[in-house]
Amino acid sequence: AFAIDVAGELRARSARITLWSAFMMVCIIVMGTSADIFRNNCTGKNPDQNLNYCERSKLAISIGTIGTVFALVTISMKTLKSDIPFLVEFVSSIGLFIVFAFGVAFITSEYGPGAPLGNLYYSCWTAFILSFLIVSSCVEDYQSTRTT
Repeated sequence: AFAIDVAGELRARSARITLWSAFMMVCIIVMGTSADIFRNNCTGKNPDQNLNYCERSKLAISIGTIGTVFALVTISMKTLKSDIPFLVEFVSSIGLFIVFAFGVAFITSEYGPGAPLGNLYYSCWTAFILSFLIVSSCVEDYQSTRTT
């Protein structure tokens, strides 16, 4: 009856929308897992962990929240056909890549909340890799438009 291809429309609108969606999902996991770790280990009268561990847990919550908000705004702008300027997407993806590079270093190091293998460890690394893929896709698009 109706030939509506929603998935095709979204893919045609942006090649990176799937990367941004996966990035948002992983950032939600980072945010939720680190909030749970913080609540279990760093709150109350006698926190179980030292101050450094708790500060890194707060960093993980912040990074997860920042990544989620940026991804949600980008996905919303791409989905609602209000074309997001390429420079805004490119600069924000570079910023997120830098933030997650530091995040992986602090969160998954020996004294961080993501040190043991688990959801936080894998989701931090996945978010870092996805942010790299988003930046590399932006660079590819920039180079392809520059040569034509």
